Amino acid sequence: MIKLKFFSFVFFFTILVSSLLSLYLGSSGSIAFDEWKWENVIFQIRMYRTLTVIFTSETLAIIGLILQTIFSNPLVDSSILGISSGSSLGAVIGLLLVSRMGYSAIFIFSFIFSLLAFIVILFLSKITGYKTISMVLSGVIISTLFNSFLYLLFMTNTILTRVHSVSWMFGTFEFSNSSSFYASFISFLIVFVFLYVKGPRLRQLLYGDDFAIARGADPKNLRREVLIVTSISISLISVYEGPIGFIGLIVPHIARMMLGGDISVASLGSLFISPVILLLSDVVARVLLAPSEIPIGIITSLIGAPFFLMLLVKSYRGE
Repeated sequence: MIKLKFFSFVFFFTILVSSLLSLYLGSSGSIAFDEWKWENVIFQIRMYRTLTVIFTSETLAIIGLILQTIFSNPLVDSSILGISSGSSLGAVIGLLLVSRMGYSAIFIFSFIFSLLAFIVILFLSKITGYKTISMVLSGVIISTLFNSFLYLLFMTNTILTRVHSVSWMFGTFEFSNSSSFYASFISFLIVFVFLYVKGPRLRQLLYGDDFAIARGADPKNLRREVLIVTSISISLISVYEGPIGFIGLIVPHIARMMLGGDISVASLGSLFISPVILLLSDVVARVLLAPSEIPIGIITSLIGAPFFLMLLVKSYRGE
């Protein structure tokens, strides 16, 4: 408990510093502290962006923790399983249908395609017995397929290049506004409440389906609920930010290493660690090539890919 309190204090302070840095620095330069007023449009945009980054990071981290728990697989998150790519492809298809169906089509199709990716993963995982390598390969194939269709749509539809920046395909907070903040906050509330309510049942899955059933849980039904919750939350994020990878993979592992493997403690750790990583990554993405921005998905991939490779080698060796 002392360790947890110390950890919480340190990371709360780090989140505060990272948030202030996010407000101060940007692709358009720094903002003097006496200009930190709501009437200042740039400050207002950066405030919405900072809050969007915080809630997006926490949503992705919790989703990653939940997925790793239900699959008993430390190598999965929404991006690796292709759920984020499916959601982004659906959002683009919905955008092309806005004139016929209205703006709700963007979220509806984003949800449908993220759901589709998740269903395919569940099906393939069941066939292969939830083996680590098989799940990773299935996710890579699904993600590659959806990304290929996404690039094809961008190349063949000029309306997309006018409405969506190409950087959106790699994940970016460039389009953050009040709507993206509300969407990220709602998405965070959905996964947080789900984890709070279903946490004990999810913990039982760590010991296998037979143990969970003996304790009164229904693993199949629980996975269906995770499917719905994950698809809705990822869709709310992908519509505005595009696919942002590896946060759901990296953060739960760091939390477990620092605080232990219990899902309750790891989830609390993830809530404190994820904003720091994504806020600092976003600052780097904005200032490194200012006034141009680097898609944050590139930054998180540069951090996450070596981390994923290390975990993959450990898993293969059975460590």
